[in-house]
Amino acid sequence: MKESWSEERLLAAAKNQQIVELPVEIVDIGNNCRNHQQEFIDRIARSIEQIGQITPGTTTAKLEVFEGIGRVLALRKLERPTFRTAIIESSMSRSAWRVAQMSTSIHSEKLSDWQLFDNIVTLGMRTDWKQVDLARHLAVDEPTISRWLSPSKTTEKCRDALKDGLISFTHTMRLARLPYEEQDEVLDGILTRAISNRDQLDQVVRERTKKPSKNGHKSEVKRFKATLTDSAMSVALSGKSLGLAEIIDALSELLKLARQAEKKQWDVKTFERVLRNPRNDGQQGSEAA
Repeated sequence: MKESWSEERLLAAAKNQQIVELPVEIVDIGNNCRNHQQEFIDRIARSIEQIGQITPGTTTAKLEVFEGIGRVLALRKLERPTFRTAIIESSMSRSAWRVAQMSTSIHSEKLSDWQLFDNIVTLGMRTDWKQVDLARHLAVDEPTISRWLSPSKTTEKCRDALKDGLISFTHTMRLARLPYEEQDEVLDGILTRAISNRDQLDQVVRERTKKPSKNGHKSEVKRFKATLTDSAMSVALSGKSLGLAEIIDALSELLKLARQAEKKQWDVKTFERVLRNPRNDGQQGSEAA
């Protein structure tokens, strides 16, 4: 029995900002296929054949393909059954559609860190959304948005290095914590490999941002433990010198890794085992399952 896709159901999907899998044969591309050269369609088809349809298209609630006609033609060529697409209301303006398209593209695994940053900034400017609004709309947490926007707090030289693929968000998050006048100097250390790993960069940033406590001593600990009142869970961290910045970085990194583990459908024991031995990469857990 074929799945039913009524306009009412599609409008609900648009309201909830869902990505759906529509049968290829029911979407309408009109006469736009004339604008797509066969070579272009073949190239898309080869990509889909190798890695699948990564980037969703955009389709109206009346099943008119708004963006992604080349993908539909390639899917039909390959005789694939479904088209992965976001749904928008038929009455959506071009500018509103652009916002929806950008929101969808942000989740594409093909984006470089610079492209992701550029899209987030453009999306924020087009919508006047704050970080909390961006997080809610893109279904991510605020720390993730802060990570994506960290280049905006760095110098032009740092942003150029990100654009050229010489550094990543891992670097810009830490560079952003430094005063502007010190960022380029630390960046030079990264680019010349004088600062060759994250631990060294953390140490440099820590030394340059240390602030003495009221009693004149550095506010750092070797072990940190806290109980979260909402969930009644305890969190414990240990290290040579933990300040608030190091605790934030560690928890942000753990959250990122946990989300990746969730996508891979690992259980908590497999996740714990991989953290202890990163080379394992969940293989033992998968085999055991």
